[in-house]
Amino acid sequence: MIVAFVSRLVLVCSLICVACGQIAVTEPVVDGGQAGSSAGNGSAGPGSAGNAGAGDSESICVFADPQLEAALQKALKLGEAPIPRSQAAALTTVYATGVASLAGIECLTKLQTLTAVDGTISDLSPVSALKDLRGVQLARNDIADLAPLSGLEALKKFGLISNHVTTLSGFTLPVLKGCSEIHLDRNPIDAAELADACARGWPVFWGGNDGAPGESCNLICLK
Repeated sequence: MIVAFVSRLVLVCSLICVACGQIAVTEPVVDGGQAGSSAGNGSAGPGSAGNAGAGDSESICVFADPQLEAALQKALKLGEAPIPRSQAAALTTVYATGVASLAGIECLTKLQTLTAVDGTISDLSPVSALKDLRGVQLARNDIADLAPLSGLEALKKFGLISNHVTTLSGFTLPVLKGCSEIHLDRNPIDAAELADACARGWPVFWGGNDGAPGESCNLICLK
């Protein structure tokens, strides 16, 4: 009986040890799986955060001149917030004063009327992208070269009083439209430089320098 008892005791101890071994082996596997899962979640977290950040902010317009930017912010009721391209693209009219640079105005893809007076604008190249532009009022600036306005076929009114235009060379006039006008009053330009524009039927205003009387051609508003 003693032998049988001892045998049973050994068998029970063996089973307990086996069970202990299974537990000892199983627990690290479970912990390792959880740790791996946590690590996987952890690695997904930063990736998810990065993806969430990408593409969330809308593209904005950048303007070189603070006066122009402020005028657009006011027109769009944005306060001092950046100007989204989607909102800038909806503007058809701009009025600003004291502007030195038009860089960035390319954002205003539907612009029809640009008024920027009493500034120091000299470069019109940013305007060359505005294919819907119908009128420019740029009195009292530093403009001498009108060539960037070539190719803007919708244009019919040019207000360039008191600038530095001496010639229309390099500037291709758009097709004449009803009530078209070119105002070059108080620019140092000779009538000979305007002969082609006048011959093509454009109403042109010039002269008035140093108290001299103004001159004009084709004053009848075309219908």
